[in-house]
Amino acid sequence: MHIETSNQPPCELGFGGYTCNWGTHFCGLYETDAERDDMLYAFFAQGALGGDLQVYSHIEDTDERVRAEWARRSPELSALLDDPGRFLLFAARSLYHPQGVFRPREVVAGWLELLGRVAAEGRNARVVADTEWALRDVRGRELLLPYEACLNEIIPAYPVAATCFYDLRRFSGQTIMGVLRTHRFTISQGTIVENPYYDPAGWLAANAPDFPPLT
Repeated sequence: MHIETSNQPPCELGFGGYTCNWGTHFCGLYETDAERDDMLYAFFAQGALGGDLQVYSHIEDTDERVRAEWARRSPELSALLDDPGRFLLFAARSLYHPQGVFRPREVVAGWLELLGRVAAEGRNARVVADTEWALRDVRGRELLLPYEACLNEIIPAYPVAATCFYDLRRFSGQTIMGVLRTHRFTISQGTIVENPYYDPAGWLAANAPDFPPLT
């Protein structure tokens, strides 16, 4: 099933028989670690077959756990984890708050450099980011959803399929409603739906009117 998500070329997601388009920003909602992993590794396995650059920013997982689970699910592709031209693993701290402070503009600058390089190489990128770091004592964590809202102005210009994971067991209902308003498409239990609540500009106007553009 194809879900029209942008005007870019099609992207095969690797689960549920879904295709979408590059230049898309999903939220992935899950209630069990197994549900998260089923989405994560199917998405990356498809990208490995297509030669995409794959980026995973994790929090609870260690690199060792990711490697072990990837090898268990896709043993024929496990060597790709050692190729930084194909797979990048980051702890959330190193990517989002390296000095214990979340600075959205700096994070976006890093993404733009990476995605610009991928585009110049004529490649695509698959990005998965675990957001659980925002539940910890990180200065600036309240800027996560404004940052998410502004990503919708950036991602459609690049050959990337990006998914931000949210654990429904840990985030509040109020936060999840903000997530739905800042992501047009949701992946949950292997199904993609378009959010009727999607309104990032409206969310910013109501909740973060002074948040500056990130580019």
